[in-house]
Amino acid sequence: MLVKNIYFSPLSLRYKLSYWKQRGVESLTGDLIFGNFKNAVLFRSAPGWHIGQLHKAARTDAPFIGFYIFHKPCLLLRDPDIIKQFMIRDFDNFCDRHFAGSNQKDSFGMKNLFGLKNPAWKYLRTKITPTLTRSKLKQMFSLMTEIGDPMMDYLKNHPEDCDGVKLVDAQELSYKYTTDLIASIALGTKMDSFHYPNEEFSTIGTCCGFNAYTYKLYTYK
Repeated sequence: MLVKNIYFSPLSLRYKLSYWKQRGVESLTGDLIFGNFKNAVLFRSAPGWHIGQLHKAARTDAPFIGFYIFHKPCLLLRDPDIIKQFMIRDFDNFCDRHFAGSNQKDSFGMKNLFGLKNPAWKYLRTKITPTLTRSKLKQMFSLMTEIGDPMMDYLKNHPEDCDGVKLVDAQELSYKYTTDLIASIALGTKMDSFHYPNEEFSTIGTCCGFNAYTYKLYTYK
């Protein structure tokens, strides 16, 4: 089988990165290969944090800014009114999310409003919306704050290393908080997985991994 070499000339790459300029949209200057997402692609920074850096790199009064993930043009909205226009009034045209692909390896973690695509997204939203009204969210907030108190005590009393830094397992911390949150809000049961980690519900919650996303370690001073 004969395989031909694929070659992209610098001229063609620059043309791909001129998508926003051709349409009169202000954009950020990026790498010829990675666009504006080089550090995130090379795992030098988290994608969410990197998006925040792109937001800060734009002019302060810019309502939106164009950028590129490799050579794919993306638009970062900065003005609240425009965001409202996209998310509410013109939602039918912008209902799916970029990272929600058709074939997801993490089927459990992506079956939520942030990962599903239509029509599954719309079906799930109609089921969840009645439980997340403004009045119910206000009632939940006090419970969420109450659950945060044991977590803060846990962090304050966590031992320090020789440099005076507290090294915390963020995955375990997230599991414990999520377990207590689900127990309190969804099941009406008060738990304290931070001070009583061997309770049956806490053990099962940690094993099942209520939090679908895994983070390793972070430092806490």
